[in-house]
Amino acid sequence: MDEGPKLDKRFASAVSFRQVHSDAPRIPSIGTVIRKADNKGEFLLCITPKCDSVRLTEISSFLFLPLSDARQRTHQVVIKISENELSRKTVELNPLTWSTIKFKPDCKSGCLLTAEQFKYTDINDVEYEWVGELKPEYAQLIANDIVQRMSRVPINKSEWLRRSE
Repeated sequence: MDEGPKLDKRFASAVSFRQVHSDAPRIPSIGTVIRKADNKGEFLLCITPKCDSVRLTEISSFLFLPLSDARQRTHQVVIKISENELSRKTVELNPLTWSTIKFKPDCKSGCLLTAEQFKYTDINDVEYEWVGELKPEYAQLIANDIVQRMSRVPINKSEWLRRSE
């Protein structure tokens, strides 16, 4: 059996995700990948800046982009599904697919309420599992593409105004 494709996926995952060694609680911020804990395999990429993810005092919304099965040639990540399974996913850049998830902070620590170190529970009691964190430069590249998409000014000038410029 050819091990090449499997090794390629492992390498792609290794160069996309950063190593996280500390036992500190994981706070979602730009580049954090989470999975909905309902076993449907829905992966989400957090785009909320780090500065908006700390010192939380009230219910806060975090922006997430879904990761779908790879079918486009845009930003892709290889995610570890299980011990022996890796899957290539595409970052959905269409704003219609984005979602916000609201979390209630633990005001003592300023971080999210979690049942365990690698799990989050939103205000609707939906659980999410921490999967990993993209390398900062890759997460920033994705955020930059989002900003470019959002900065387009969709103006339709009148013909008279266009000709007089």
